[in-house]
Order: sequence, then structure tokens, then C-alpha cells
Amino acid sequence: MSDTEAALSAKQTNKAISYSCRLLGMREYSEYSLRQKLLSKGYLANEIEATIAFLLENNWLSDLRFCEVFIRSKSNRGQGLQRINYELKSKGIHSSMIEAVLVDNPIDWQQICNETCVKKIESSNLTSELKSRQKLERFLRYRGFSGEDIRTSIRTYLK
Repeated sequence: MSDTEAALSAKQTNKAISYSCRLLGMREYSEYSLRQKLLSKGYLANEIEATIAFLLENNWLSDLRFCEVFIRSKSNRGQGLQRINYELKSKGIHSSMIEAVLVDNPIDWQQICNETCVKKIESSNLTSELKSRQKLERFLRYRGFSGEDIRTSIRTYLK
């Protein structure tokens, strides 16, 4: 690589770092998601690797921190563990990291399912008829709650 090409590559890497810092200033990203963003902007593989290495070295990019924030955000919105797991895996987070975060920050999934169930019942005027129960069960399953949590919530709140 000539001096001119090296200078251009360094300039592009600095642009990639600047772009990444702007993104990370707004919200957390997983390493995989940030790589995809940089690829879509047209950066080369060596520029992306240098950018990711720089961000990791300075602790500006952290999959663990992203995972913690993501789980907290989604659970506060009334989403269940199964859906959150699926979304995190699609963002490049390994199961072992998800488990570690859940052990460090335990969440009462039954309580979240109950709250989501009550909100849906109140907003949709659901009754104890079979169709209403099935509709509520489908909704809670879509939200990512386990079958046991769903049955407990429906039994408790839909009389």
C-alpha cells in the first residue's frame, strides 16, 4: 500500500470512528449491529475492523452494556423473555451473555406478563369468552411470554 492509500485509509477510518461515535452517542449498539451500519455506509473491512477495535479498546462499544440496556428497555415495554432472546440473538449477542445479564439483573417475568395482560384486557374490553381468551393468549405469546406465565395471568385476570 502506498503512502497515499494509507493516508486515505486512515482518513476513512477516522470518519468511520466519528460516525460510530455519533451513533453510540444516541443509543447503545451491539458490535454486530454497528458493523452492519458501517458496511451499509460503504466502509471497507479493514476500516471497520480498525474502528471496532478502537471503540472496544476505549470501552465505547460493549455488547454486555448493550444487552443490559436492551433487556431493561424491552421488559419495561411489556415484552417477554422469549421475544427478547430472539431479538438479541438476531443482533449478534450470544446466549451465554444473555444468561449472565439475566442472572445479574433478575426480572419477574410473571409480573410483567400480568401487567401486560391487564393493560390488554382494559384496552380491548376482553371477556371470559373462549374467543377473548384465545385472542389474549395469542397476544401474550406474540409478546414473548412463556405458556405457564400466560396461563397464570389469564386465570388470574380474566374471570
